[in-house]
Amino acid sequence: MNHEAKHVALARGKWSQPLVPHRGWTCVDHYDAFEAHGDEEFETCEMCETTPIRFVHLMEHPDYAGQLHCGCVCAGHMEQSKVRAETRDKGMRNRAVKRTKFPTRKGWRVSVRGTPHIKVDGYHLMVVHRKGGFAVGVTPPGSTEPIWGQRIYKAAVDAQLGCFDALEYIRNKRN
Repeated sequence: MNHEAKHVALARGKWSQPLVPHRGWTCVDHYDAFEAHGDEEFETCEMCETTPIRFVHLMEHPDYAGQLHCGCVCAGHMEQSKVRAETRDKGMRNRAVKRTKFPTRKGWRVSVRGTPHIKVDGYHLMVVHRKGGFAVGVTPPGSTEPIWGQRIYKAAVDAQLGCFDALEYIRNKRN
């Protein structure tokens, strides 16, 4: 059995399907499944169809209809760059650690009204009671008016995580 035939014999999922391209894919987005679906909820890689994945690489190919949600290893093979896939994966892992630690980050204060708030790189982030839960507000540097999030969180700690997400969103939007 030659090397290529041996590889196909051992392949799983879409790797074993000859009509699915194996190379030439592009990663068009990536995300943390825990954030997308709730803590500790994994997806399954749609290329190998076996590996549980938390950090998802969204892959596209011009000869394949639709997108595949893949893990780091499959994404690296598909785009023929283990380094790019690992770099994205490492970025998602680092962000997840920072996000998890954000509610306990040094600098959080509670105002006289009971509002948790923190200043990060000139952005003033706050958590306020609203509609039976908690809302997030972000005041960018040089502004006096906060930008209010639409989401209502059940717990203050969840709203603090929302502050992290809002800060990243506003920073990315400004760049």
